[in-house]
Amino acid sequence: FGIADIDVDELELEQQAFKKKEEVKSRDFNAEIMNAISKEQVLQIAKEAKQYGQGHAILDAYKAKMNQLEEKTNEPS
Repeated sequence: FGIADIDVDELELEQQAFKKKEEVKSRDFNAEIMNAISKEQVLQIAKEAKQYGQGHAILDAYKAKMNQLEEKTNEPS
């Protein structure tokens, strides 16, 4: 009937957004990147970090891990 001042669906969406922000705060994207074992994993984590506005914060870890993986690829067998 629309009697309430707050739309229940809107409130639920706000709660979901808040929960998502809290999850992002608790994630350590830098550690996840440094623990990745492939370039594909690093790229996926970086994409997720960027989605949550953390792209700049993970830049150093991203560069370091990509360099490490590149060196590993170039090692003689």
